[in-house]
Amino acid sequence: MKKVSGFFAMLVCLLVITSCKEPEAAPFLYISFPSVSVDAAGNTLEVTVSSNVNWNASADVPWISVSPSAGYENGAVKVTVAENKDEARTGTVTFSWSGTPATLTVKQASGKTVDPTPSDGSITIAQLRKFYDEGQKNDKFNTADKYIIQGSVISDYRQAGLDNYTSVKAMVISDGTAGIMLYCDSNNTDFKPGDEVKVVIPKGQELSRYNKGPVQLNGIKMAGISKVGEKALEPVVITAAEFLTNKYESMYVAVKDVQVQASEIGKTFVMNDAHTSIVMEGKNGEVFDIFTSKYATFGKEKVPTGSGTLKGIGSVYGERMQLCIAKSSDYAGLTGERFAGAATFSLFYSEYTHNGDKGTYTIQVLGDVEWTASSDNADFTLSKTSGKGAAEVVLSFGDNPSTTKSRVAKVTFKTEADVAQKELVFTLTQLPFQPLVSDKVPVRMELPTVKAQDSVVFITHEFELDGKKVHNYSVYYDARYKVAHWVAYPLYESVLSGVARSDAWAYDPKVPERDQARIYKALSGYSRGHQLPSADRLVNDEANAQTFYATNITPQNEDMNSGVWETLEKDLRVVARNCDTVYVVTGCVVRTADEQTVKYTKDNLGADIAVPKAYFKVCLRYKASSSTNGGYSAIGFWMENKNLTGSVGSYVKSVDEIETLTGFDFFHNLDDAIEKAVEKNKNTDGWNL
Repeated sequence: MKKVSGFFAMLVCLLVITSCKEPEAAPFLYISFPSVSVDAAGNTLEVTVSSNVNWNASADVPWISVSPSAGYENGAVKVTVAENKDEARTGTVTFSWSGTPATLTVKQASGKTVDPTPSDGSITIAQLRKFYDEGQKNDKFNTADKYIIQGSVISDYRQAGLDNYTSVKAMVISDGTAGIMLYCDSNNTDFKPGDEVKVVIPKGQELSRYNKGPVQLNGIKMAGISKVGEKALEPVVITAAEFLTNKYESMYVAVKDVQVQASEIGKTFVMNDAHTSIVMEGKNGEVFDIFTSKYATFGKEKVPTGSGTLKGIGSVYGERMQLCIAKSSDYAGLTGERFAGAATFSLFYSEYTHNGDKGTYTIQVLGDVEWTASSDNADFTLSKTSGKGAAEVVLSFGDNPSTTKSRVAKVTFKTEADVAQKELVFTLTQLPFQPLVSDKVPVRMELPTVKAQDSVVFITHEFELDGKKVHNYSVYYDARYKVAHWVAYPLYESVLSGVARSDAWAYDPKVPERDQARIYKALSGYSRGHQLPSADRLVNDEANAQTFYATNITPQNEDMNSGVWETLEKDLRVVARNCDTVYVVTGCVVRTADEQTVKYTKDNLGADIAVPKAYFKVCLRYKASSSTNGGYSAIGFWMENKNLTGSVGSYVKSVDEIETLTGFDFFHNLDDAIEKAVEKNKNTDGWNL
């Protein structure tokens, strides 16, 4: 009976086990992505297979190989694409199993060698970049011939798009061989991602980099860009290590196996309403940034914390590789489990050059290890000398005591952790101290009398033309107000054409930066008004760039700047084309007899810059063919810094009247009798009014 009982017990157990068994899962097979674009150089891709069955992998073309060619359940297949030296091509990798096969479409760009100067001027973007790399000097290169390039718009920096850039004049295109940034002469309101465009590059067009940034066609005419079709955007799949080679600048890429660095978790794409860089890391410790403009429509969203594939446009700034989001879905792939990764230890930047003034610099330490820091120069002190993980170390220093020699501090960071580099060095170079010093005052017809005043300097600028130095303009600059009381310059026909406006906003190298306004971007509520107009110096790039120095710029009412004041500037260019020379003094007043209080606005760093109450121009025309007053005639203009109505003629004054209003003595180098005669004139004959 016991044996019988045991038999029944076993039978019951078998019944229980059988009845509790879960049903088998339905067979399936998926791959990580269905299509990919590869450049002509080839690449090795890793395709993830998610499955619960046996499968086989094979390619239908000989230039694609797969390894392994078979597997069971989940796995990874390396798909190797050989170099292409011919036309663009397409192949398919098929993953076969008992059900419907999964396919990966591989598109490879053409590697065919093209005549760099075909009869119609058409070249690839890679060839254009090669011209720059071989011919550039001081980060600038001007094309010797007219060219045509064609590519797909991969950016969405339009006013109606993501606006993920600092200017809506910027547009990025790629043709599969390479990419390039177009910095246009006007805002892009027409072209969207996926538009196939043809770009006419005129002879003499400038290619340049700013601060080791992306190669760009600077000032390209929007009228020279036309839409020729549309294409779906497909990123080139690469690793983080490949991204760091900078082979994919201005191309749409998908960087796999990356995640936001632990120190950046919780941040939004835009922080503190400023352009923001967020540090990303790869599985093998590679580090690069996501760059997001403060104008981006997704700026308030949090950066995803998961690992995965991040898409965007390759870029570079200084020493750092950057990825700029091209579509709102570009960061949707960061959903995987975070990887631990190897220990990391690096510096955000490894060098910096500062002017001769006292200051601080924040060194950003990246990583997750313990470290120590020390400075080799006692005049440069650190806010902390040890720490763990990511940190900010402030390097402080005083004025450079030398006006002729730079000084250097090397800050060494060390760790005992198991990392590739156990010692990192940050180098800060401080330039010689720059005193506020005037140039020697030359004898020139346009110059007013120059009086020595505290905090006011006389500066003059020259440019090179045909191997000779040519006078550009002179400025009487007040460091207290960070505006010039006047800018004096000759105006004549040959300086009015030749190149495009540069928009090269910069500090004046002859004046300490501490004494100038930072005007790289727009001033709140005001235009960045030129005293010497950019359009008055189009003879060459150097002459035009000097008009964008901060010493030539003042906060000007936007309506006035683009209204009657601009009309006056255009009128004077017509006059200059019909005489020998017009000697011009443009200036401003921050106080008037009726209003002594100085009004200020803020520059790009939040520092005060005086807002002029009014502007003036005094003009001395010389026409050798005229016998009246030795060929000279003069006129003046006075305009308040506000929205003005009426014609230019309604703002005419004599030079004598403007001397009374400003206290300056104009055209004192004229013969006394001629000066007296022309400076009382208010007759507008011959002044194109």
